[in-house]
Amino acid sequence: MIKEKIIRNTIYNIISYGYSAVVGFLLVPFVLKNLGINRYGIWSLITMITGYFSLIDLGIGQSFERYIAEYKAKNEKDKINYVVNSGLYFYFSLLLILSFLSLIVPKFLIKILKIPQDFNDEALFIFKWAIIYMGFSNIFTLFYNCLRGFQRMDITSKITIILTTLHALGVVLFIKNNWGIKGLMVNNFLVYSIGGLISLLSIYKIFPEIKLDFLLFEKNIFKKLSKFGIKRWLTAIEEVITYQTDKFFISHFLNVGLVSIYQIGYTIPEKLANMIRTLNSAIVPASAELKAMNDKERLIKLHTYGLKIISTIAFPLMFFIIATAPIIINLWVGPGYEKSVIVLRLFSLIFLITFLSSNLTAILVGIEKPEFQMYAGIGQATLNLILTYFLIKKIGFNGVIIATLISISLSTFYLFAIYHNIFEIKMITTFKNSISIPFYGALLFSLILFFFNKTIVNFTKSLNILILFVEAVASFIIYFSFILISNWLKNLQIIYRGGLNYDKFFKSDNKNFK
Repeated sequence: MIKEKIIRNTIYNIISYGYSAVVGFLLVPFVLKNLGINRYGIWSLITMITGYFSLIDLGIGQSFERYIAEYKAKNEKDKINYVVNSGLYFYFSLLLILSFLSLIVPKFLIKILKIPQDFNDEALFIFKWAIIYMGFSNIFTLFYNCLRGFQRMDITSKITIILTTLHALGVVLFIKNNWGIKGLMVNNFLVYSIGGLISLLSIYKIFPEIKLDFLLFEKNIFKKLSKFGIKRWLTAIEEVITYQTDKFFISHFLNVGLVSIYQIGYTIPEKLANMIRTLNSAIVPASAELKAMNDKERLIKLHTYGLKIISTIAFPLMFFIIATAPIIINLWVGPGYEKSVIVLRLFSLIFLITFLSSNLTAILVGIEKPEFQMYAGIGQATLNLILTYFLIKKIGFNGVIIATLISISLSTFYLFAIYHNIFEIKMITTFKNSISIPFYGALLFSLILFFFNKTIVNFTKSLNILILFVEAVASFIIYFSFILISNWLKNLQIIYRGGLNYDKFFKSDNKNFK
């Protein structure tokens, strides 16, 4: 039953996020061309602003999915209502605070980000409404997370597809009517309102017992959400610092135009990362359910096979992007964005490294052990800030991304060590069984492509498209041939040794969690 839920929900998530990634990818050249490099850079700063102001909820927003999944598994309907209404009460209070801050903070942001004088009015408008939007969207995200807690990813996927379509149509409509970046902010409000209402109606349909009543605020439930959330909150701080503060450093120490260059290179791996992460999207509620059943052995299997699936997909995809980055950037946004090629390559590697720990961190959250991700996050964020400050001064633009690469690598190694210690598994065993074959296979074709692409000169757009297509097909053939041959040889070895001893491999006697 658990296996079927994970597979079904993962497929739904892949479809919806894949659709969102493709639409977002296609929108970038249109928005960049119509806004210009400076306005696009200012708009890119919105994710930094909303990222930081999302931290004001102290991580409580990340608790709903986990506890609703647990209470649903235990059929405790009253507690589900307490969770929803405690969150609703908290978020309405938060909206009032953010509305007040929106009157003060934007002018400070314009100054510290060194926004050019000609763009001050537009920046003031979107910075102000971005803060209010953060509080406004929290309320509707609560309903969306409730659906995920019920493990109804079929519904959330449909909602994502609908909203992505509406958002894309709105972007084109507002820009074509000369609303500029102000129109993009108005579009966000409209789309999120529609999404929130659809999510709420869907909850009523699948859980008729839902009651929206502030009087159902429950102090003990809220404390439980807060206790769990604060650990996830510190992790969220790390994520914001790692992926958003770069834009602050670039805008402050260099210029806002380079934020656009950064965002262009960052967008492709980030979109792909969100899509690949959907492979883990069903892990938190599923592991929470397994934890409630005290099933340690299946939790270990959940990580082992989950990591193998992620590695099989992520390694060839990201290695292919690294090898073909110049062609991709040139086809996507045109010539003149050579620095974006470097960003694209480094962030493809950065996100690839984060994938290796994504499955295990989801399991740690599901079994109520998010503190280890919190410790890793604190160390990563601190190191990233220090390195970014010094490296941007020493080597400029590229130093920002190198700082992120170093801090992410060390954090991922720490999480791997912690996880394998908790579950009493050797890291080398996990590498051999889940990572080694995809890694070596992807490395083989990417090296061939990388050196071949070094010889390519400035061909026409049509010829570059043909080259990229041929390289993709050739890479697919080389990679999966390597995978098939390697697995065949591995199976022969297992048969020769008398079969794989799963009890020895997992070292699990189904011990209870403490």
